[in-house]
Amino acid sequence: MQDRRVTVDRWRTFHSLGRPTVAGAYCVEATAKPSRVARSHEGFPAVLIACAPGSQVSTARRLATFAYHPPRPIELSDHGVRTATEHLAVLECRSADPQLGAHFFRIVDSLLLESGEVLDETRFDGALDAVVTRLRALQRPGLRSIQALWAELAVIAWARDVRVALAAWQSAPSELHAIAAGRARLEIKTTQKTDRQHPFLLDQLDQLDQLD
Repeated sequence: MQDRRVTVDRWRTFHSLGRPTVAGAYCVEATAKPSRVARSHEGFPAVLIACAPGSQVSTARRLATFAYHPPRPIELSDHGVRTATEHLAVLECRSADPQLGAHFFRIVDSLLLESGEVLDETRFDGALDAVVTRLRALQRPGLRSIQALWAELAVIAWARDVRVALAAWQSAPSELHAIAAGRARLEIKTTQKTDRQHPFLLDQLDQLDQLD
């Protein structure tokens, strides 16, 4: 819960920031923490990290929607007015998608920061690789459809008692039926095809026979 609250706070802070008028500048939250929420000139979410002088173990990374720049002089601004230049590392989500932006802050908080503090240099560089791997996976198309999952959630949402339906919902993919409560069993099938033919496991049908 604490990590989620921190992420929500960072997302709200980002939305409260102005947009710098100078290319390459960042509008940053007013705090003395080593990691600060910022907004780039393009309006993208970012986290600026203060590093020890002379530290340079990390290397630049760049994806279509993510960029990391090692410590360098960064111009800071407040509502378009230049306030200072500091030596900072930059983590930036290069996307205007609000869901990806919120996920970016969640990943940064869980993998790169520890209780709001920056990891030591060696661990930080390794954690950057984990961030790149996680964000790269988001760019790949899914291998399986989630249509069946949405159908099960829809049935639960339409239930007379949602809490009972949730409690009866399968807790593992290996379970034979989508919803099971007492002697009641419910299997949910969906299709995008015109012919409504659905496969069933023999074990599913055998279990129904045993309940008769």
